[in-house]
Formats: sequence, C-alpha cells, structure tokens
Amino acid sequence: MNISISPLLTMGLCLMFPTAGQGASITINDMEKLEPNIQVVVSDFEGGFSVNGTLLETGYTTGSIVVNETPGQLTFHGSWEDLGASGSGT
Repeated sequence: MNISISPLLTMGLCLMFPTAGQGASITINDMEKLEPNIQVVVSDFEGGFSVNGTLLETGYTTGSIVVNETPGQLTFHGSWEDLGASGSGT
C-alpha cells in the first residue's frame, strides 16, 4: 500500500512541531582562508563535546573553536541523548 502525504501537510506538521527533528551536529570548516587553522562548530551534545580535550559545549547550546591543524591529529569526543535510537554500533 502506498501512502502519499501532501507537501502542504508536511510543512504544516513541521511548523506545529518545530523541535521534533533536532539532533546533535558537527560542522568542520577547513577553508583556505583559515589556514593553518580549522574551525569546529558543534551543537546539541547534551553530554558535552570536546576537541583536543577542550570542552566546547554541553546541553542544548552551540559552541565553536578554532584550532591549529599543523601539529597533526585532532581528537573529538562527544555524547548525546538518543533515547535508544542509535542502536549498538561501535
């Protein structure tokens, strides 16, 4: 059975429940104008998010950091609430 939902209905539902689709996000900006640095922007990591051991944010906020990429490897660590939705991967 195929169920078709109209775009107008979908838009209406999105406007009624604007926070239903929120999730943690990471943006890594490695543009040439920033060289030799990169910018990391994160949001909605309820358990916190860190880059090279520096805590950027916790909770429902947004944080960012600019780090020098010349030394080599960057380390990332973050945790978020998923209410069991992400499964049991490694």
